[in-house]
Amino acid sequence: MFFSSGDLIVLEISFEERVDNIYQEYVVDSQRLYEVQAGQGEGDLSEAMWLWFEAMNKNLERISKRLGSNLLEKIKALLESGCYHQEENGNPEAHKHWIRLLLHHYYDPMYDYQLKKREKAPVLTGKEGIIKQYFRSLDR
Repeated sequence: MFFSSGDLIVLEISFEERVDNIYQEYVVDSQRLYEVQAGQGEGDLSEAMWLWFEAMNKNLERISKRLGSNLLEKIKALLESGCYHQEENGNPEAHKHWIRLLLHHYYDPMYDYQLKKREKAPVLTGKEGIIKQYFRSLDR
């Protein structure tokens, strides 16, 4: 994931945009794959969603040492609550609660640590427009 050599450019996006990106990939897209694998039509969740839930719990167990038992249990409880909420009304938005915790307490500290560990500072840090402008300037 992180390379210790070469130039690094860091794209800055808002926390909520990152939550939305993770939500789309880890929940919406991932559940859709489980629906296909279970042979269910799109939008027909129940069995596929609970298979997804089990897989997500296994994934959380893999990082349990870094999360600590209290945070792990809180995230798992929010994950389960999100599934019940989704099953009840078809809306998976409640999953954003555990995603926020995971980003704030796991991914952000991990990224910060990896960036500090690098010998070379990023060449550029900025929002999408600044980074696009930088790449355009390289093409000239």
